[in-house]
Amino acid sequence: YLLVTMATYHMLGLRADTDRMYNPIPLYHMAGGLVGTGCALVKGIPSVLRTKFSVSAYWTDCIKYNCTLAQYIGEMCRYLLSAPPRPEDTQHPVRLMVGNGMRPQIWQKFVDRFKIEQVTEVYGSSEGNANIVNVDNQVGAVGFVPSILPKSLHPVAIIRVNPETCEPVRGPDGFCIRAEI
Repeated sequence: YLLVTMATYHMLGLRADTDRMYNPIPLYHMAGGLVGTGCALVKGIPSVLRTKFSVSAYWTDCIKYNCTLAQYIGEMCRYLLSAPPRPEDTQHPVRLMVGNGMRPQIWQKFVDRFKIEQVTEVYGSSEGNANIVNVDNQVGAVGFVPSILPKSLHPVAIIRVNPETCEPVRGPDGFCIRAEI
């Protein structure tokens, strides 16, 4: 819990004196219970909790509570983008969206319409032993394997996959071939 919280805090460059997180994700979900509240509990980042995601209240809440970062998962961004345009779409102070599952097909439209400076995607699982992060604000990027970590400590690689069969591409030695990222 502490490791993920501290990594989130530093990776996002958060500040307790200026940032406030909007969290419309249930606390039983990893994103809501860990990313959404961890920085509040461990580093004092104020966190605004909503009991249930609401398209009509999302930006209104961010304005009302002066949220500078907001969370999403899965299709939330598509739902927000599908709603009719409103003045609140650009009146909010949100500079950073953090979550997972934003479709590459809507990413740029979402950023343009809602004037979001940064989108950070986090990919992992509570039962997993590895995660990857897209902090480069690059549409559809999977993320990166931090070069600062030795491979023995973080033995994770992004591999090439055959787009038609979804099978790993292997070399003559039978090992998967690393993707060039």
